[in-house]
This record gives sequence, C-alpha cells and structure tokens, in this order.
Amino acid sequence: MSDRVRGCRLNFGPKALREVVCPLCAGTRFRARYHKNGLTVVRCSGCTLLFVNPRPEPEAIAATYVERYFSDGSGEFPGGSYLDYAEEKLKTA
Repeated sequence: MSDRVRGCRLNFGPKALREVVCPLCAGTRFRARYHKNGLTVVRCSGCTLLFVNPRPEPEAIAATYVERYFSDGSGEFPGGSYLDYAEEKLKTA
C-alpha cells in the first residue's frame, strides 16, 4: 500500500500488517466499513466498535513516523512540525 497522510508516506506491505481481535470484546467477526489512507476500518459484529484491521505492526509505524516528522518543522505540516500543528489546534479548540 502506498498513500500520503499529512506529508507522511505509508508503505505497509502485507508482512507489515497483522489481523487482530476486537480490542474491546475480543470478537473475531468484523464487517469492513470504509478504507482510509490505505487502511481498512472495520466494525466488530459483537460490540460495534470501529477499529483498523488488519493493523500495522509497531515496527512499520515507527519506520513511517520518523523523529523529524514530530519535531523539526521540515514542512511535514503547514507551518512546521506536528507539535506546532497540535499546539495550534489546541489554541482553536
């Protein structure tokens, strides 16, 4: 999969994704609700929780969101880093 999310490239191959049970009720039956940014959001048939499944392995997430994404203001977000973006959002909330 390859997609763009706020300046960050997603490259989760099939080996980087893992099927999981529902994190709320441990259910194993799901229905796909929609696809966003190369990932599938499912609804648990048992408790109706929405969550990403299959989900990226922690290593794949860490490789995607490198340190500069959060801190150096390299233009990943309009006006600076993720921290700048988050601070601005808090001011307007």
